[in-house]
Amino acid sequence: MERTLLARPNACRTTWPPGISTRRIGVRFRISDRRTRLLGMFARIGIGPGQDVEKTDEATRRGLIRALEAGRRMVTGAATKFANVTEVNGWSYFPADHGRYGLTGSFIARAGTASLAGIVTNDPVEAMYPVANYDANGEHLNGAHKYALRFAKDELPPVNAFRSLTAYGMDYNLINNPINRYSLGDRSNLKRDPDGGLTLYVQKDSPGPDLESNWLPSGERDFYLIVRLYLPKPEALQGRWRLPALHRVD
Repeated sequence: MERTLLARPNACRTTWPPGISTRRIGVRFRISDRRTRLLGMFARIGIGPGQDVEKTDEATRRGLIRALEAGRRMVTGAATKFANVTEVNGWSYFPADHGRYGLTGSFIARAGTASLAGIVTNDPVEAMYPVANYDANGEHLNGAHKYALRFAKDELPPVNAFRSLTAYGMDYNLINNPINRYSLGDRSNLKRDPDGGLTLYVQKDSPGPDLESNWLPSGERDFYLIVRLYLPKPEALQGRWRLPALHRVD
């Protein structure tokens, strides 16, 4: 049975606006020497303008099929085991080139974090995205357990815009839950602790009527959390502020 590697050129042809040509685009948007070399490498295996990968020789096709499987493993690995992150209290903080991986040549990281696990990421000065897969004991977050994330009064995430906490399943999608709540943030009606701090509860079932305003449903299986900090303040950007660990409370 024939296996199609990629869509044929005619299947998704780009129609440029009148008066625009690929030659003029290439002049207007300069292509770096490194990218020129990459395009040359792609052309040798049938990938590029005016080429059809299905017309390459059999050995090249077999190699592309192997590369497809290996590439998928590499991208999935980049989405689950982030490279060059700083880990503190079970939270992973992305490097300074997060959001501009293509400019620094970190193409696998871009494919994993900004394409497979997400859609797009901003530069750190616009938004930070700390990720937690593990609790304070180093165990993977799982809906069979209950967790608390507590901020002291003076430890709330420092932002100039807004912040939020969101739970995702290991398929990178939001988690269905009976109250249709998918995030908590500074615009949520959260209840403060008596000392002015803030405790968020991440678990499958409600923590009870008195605490339900601070409850983020987690589902029944493994999951991970993302905190979004929009327009983070310097103490967050420079690593002087860090998120507290998630503690099991069951």
